[in-house]
Amino acid sequence: MYVGQARNVLPDEAGQGDQLAGLGRTAPGHHVDPATTVFGATTFGTDTDPAGSPERRPVLNHDPLTSDGAGYLDADTESIYNVGRVTTGNDGDASPFRPKPPTARDEDLLDRLDPLIGER
Repeated sequence: MYVGQARNVLPDEAGQGDQLAGLGRTAPGHHVDPATTVFGATTFGTDTDPAGSPERRPVLNHDPLTSDGAGYLDADTESIYNVGRVTTGNDGDASPFRPKPPTARDEDLLDRLDPLIGER
């Protein structure tokens, strides 16, 4: 199993990362993050500009296809580049997953929620 995951941001920060995935993982009873080592998936990058070139855009939205071209399966994103690699047996050529930390604001908000939802 392969996993690509953009930076977790809260819904009002759409356009800066995946605004829904992190929210789902903080919901009671749904704490599974497939990008963690314990899950066991092979991860790949989605928002690190692997080729150092502007044509490999980062994923900045939760949806697979978006009007701004920043979804997980939109053309010219790092994510679709890597999906192509792993689905054609070239997973060694996929760019690595380098998770970005939450924004300072999001970290503060999530820290306040920890007593309510449990440890992240």
